[in-house]
Amino acid sequence: MVTMHPDPGTVMEIGRFVRPHLPSLLADQPEEAWSALDGEVADALRRSAAQDVWAALVRHPATAEWVVGFLREGVPPETTPATRGPGTWPGKGAVVAAPRFDCPEGDCSWFRRSPARPVPICRTHGLRLIPSAASSP
Repeated sequence: MVTMHPDPGTVMEIGRFVRPHLPSLLADQPEEAWSALDGEVADALRRSAAQDVWAALVRHPATAEWVVGFLREGVPPETTPATRGPGTWPGKGAVVAAPRFDCPEGDCSWFRRSPARPVPICRTHGLRLIPSAASSP
């Protein structure tokens, strides 16, 4: 259970960034589950209803865990440096900046961690995400 209550702007940012990850976060559930959650979050974003974005995301354990990671790091959890394990090089690595892409309509955001990954299309508007003026992690 998530007991934090971040400011509405942060919640809206979380809602924009989580949307591309919903299929993998809810991979153990039918497609209808992540699709319905995606629609619910998109609708709340359109209405600027941060409390509804928050309620939708903390209801599912996988998305709640993702939200906690975002709040801890300030960026989507998958954009933070990997935890070191056996066989890694010693020392502290540097974080590589990842370009940010946003839906032109403003309800979806994504960081491109590799040039090999195609830029996704916003499921709400059918528009390809565009490079953002906002900073990279």
